[in-house]
Amino acid sequence: MEADPLWLRILKLSRYLWSTCIVVFSGFIIVYGILANESGFHRTFPTCPPPAALIIFLLLILFFGLLEGGHVCVVDLSKHSTETFKQKYKRADSTHKLVSGPRIMNLSKYLMGRQVMVIFSQFFLGSLASFPGMVNFPFTDRPFPVLFKKIMVDTGLLNVVFVTTFGSLVPQLIATRYPVQFMNVLGIKIIVIAGLVIEASGVAHFSWVLHDVITRFIFRMDQHVTKRVMSDGSDEQLNSQLVDVTTSQVSEDFWTTPLPDMRTAEGEWKDCKTIAQEWQQMGCKIPNALSAVNRIPPQQVLKELLTLIKADHKLVEMANEILFVNDI
Repeated sequence: MEADPLWLRILKLSRYLWSTCIVVFSGFIIVYGILANESGFHRTFPTCPPPAALIIFLLLILFFGLLEGGHVCVVDLSKHSTETFKQKYKRADSTHKLVSGPRIMNLSKYLMGRQVMVIFSQFFLGSLASFPGMVNFPFTDRPFPVLFKKIMVDTGLLNVVFVTTFGSLVPQLIATRYPVQFMNVLGIKIIVIAGLVIEASGVAHFSWVLHDVITRFIFRMDQHVTKRVMSDGSDEQLNSQLVDVTTSQVSEDFWTTPLPDMRTAEGEWKDCKTIAQEWQQMGCKIPNALSAVNRIPPQQVLKELLTLIKADHKLVEMANEILFVNDI
């Protein structure tokens, strides 16, 4: 593999140096401003000691980082099974169970509660890192340039680089590359539970109302399209996935054991009797296997279902609804 040309290496190095200088400078201004009682937070809480305000700022950065990194790892791992890591990373497995499998709806609830916590933390971070009363560079009598003061200092825009780097980008990068280990952090489970509690309180329930209005009545979105995409394929690919099941050994408890690649997207398998009842309600011919589910092994039931689905292309679109408990 050829090395990068000299000009490209210089460009990459200059970007690292430039970014580092901005973060260090913004962090220096923020720490000085908080300790000098120049922040907007001090105006709201004048009795708060400057060291305590700095500690609050650092804790909020940590909290914000867990929110941002937790978002990445929780959403990513909710699509996968914990079989490969549940023994070693027990907290990750415990957190995963809160937002996956039969509780997949909890993922949306957690994300809603999480967003409330994000806005809460950003509000206080913005207050702590805005300095409308600061007029001079730290430890000098030299005033800030007027434009720099109005745009960067007074508004708190200076904290964007610092907070974004430490509270958002770094945690997200770590969670993207090491999602299991990040989810295993003790604080992630606490944050997931807190998000579910906040959502359960109803403080943001109007979002569900607006969600239904927008998806059902304005844009008329089709949930079945999403389910087919989440199962990684079109109608033909879904049909292929189902056919592949018949070529493998299927246990007697097949109908109560979700397939690993379908668990998140489709929910739990329905039992044979429920499938027979709903199949008939949809106006479809009841397969012989379904009429004798107590005497015929589940794998034969599935084979007969797949035969009918393959014979009628329209049934492919109904396969999700027929075979799975769609609780998402």
